Amino acid sequence: MARLCGSEETFVLGGVADNVRADGRGRMEMRNVTVATDVMDTSNCYGSARVTLGGTEVVVCISAEIGQVTDAGLGRLELAVSSTPGASESLAKMGRRQVQAQQDFNGLLAHRLRSMLAAGGTEEERRHLEGGEMPYVPASEAVERDPAVGAGEPASTAIDYRSLFIRDDKCWVLTADVMVLRNTGNILSAASMACRAALTSTRLPKVVVHDDVPGDEGIEVSGNDADAIPISGASENVPICVTACKLGEHIITDPSSLEEACPHTAYYIGFTPSLDVSCLLTSLSSSGLAAHYSRIGDVSTILNTSAGIAKAMFATLEEQMEQAMED
Repeated sequence: MARLCGSEETFVLGGVADNVRADGRGRMEMRNVTVATDVMDTSNCYGSARVTLGGTEVVVCISAEIGQVTDAGLGRLELAVSSTPGASESLAKMGRRQVQAQQDFNGLLAHRLRSMLAAGGTEEERRHLEGGEMPYVPASEAVERDPAVGAGEPASTAIDYRSLFIRDDKCWVLTADVMVLRNTGNILSAASMACRAALTSTRLPKVVVHDDVPGDEGIEVSGNDADAIPISGASENVPICVTACKLGEHIITDPSSLEEACPHTAYYIGFTPSLDVSCLLTSLSSSGLAAHYSRIGDVSTILNTSAGIAKAMFATLEEQMEQAMED
């Protein structure tokens, strides 16, 4: 996102310093969250969710197919990100540069979500990457990983990939299609909540393997919805992301797009439902030298504060998912 002009930046940073942000929130106050599940009714969508975080809106669809095993005894989860051309005002104003900026945005969000979920890219996306058409990380943004927390890689996988293995060379291949409809800031937190809601609400068809019948003919997929089963490990392990930013000498959570346009250091912390830290990523804004680099005290403060925020986010997510199921 383009940096704000001097007066705009002074206004935003002044509000943060006074603990009254531009939208009226305190420094550690989240915007309202709404969650809906089963929002997509297509034949190959086995779970879906829509999450809004303030004005940021994300939809995730989990599709599934029986595919080839790439790691012995394991299934896999792939992830792809797309966004509408008008998802954010900053992209819409870029004119001829919009296509590249949108690809950079999608690639960076996919990269960070994979770090949270330990997911892979789709075959189509891998082809783009091999051809140099869709970079994971735009050149304008430096992404750093904190070596003290698993070098940015998750401590454990978000789901039990062994449960997706079917037989011999066949397994379930899940794809999380993440669609960004609108971005008014903190897209990673919104997307992570949508992924968790979609994955935990996914129900896969029951598969019966007939060992005495070779090949695909020995795999029977039930068409009975009552036999469908949840993804093993999803409810217990799929993390959500708490985003914290240091602006000036102060730390805020759930940054707006205006705040993200100021010089800052961002911290993306993945928390499991048990509030274990699964991943920590740090990023410097493209404003570069004016951003504050990490200090041990900053990280410690952010982790302690973010755990309480994560707990509240999980509670909100679960409450709204239960209400959506009742409705």
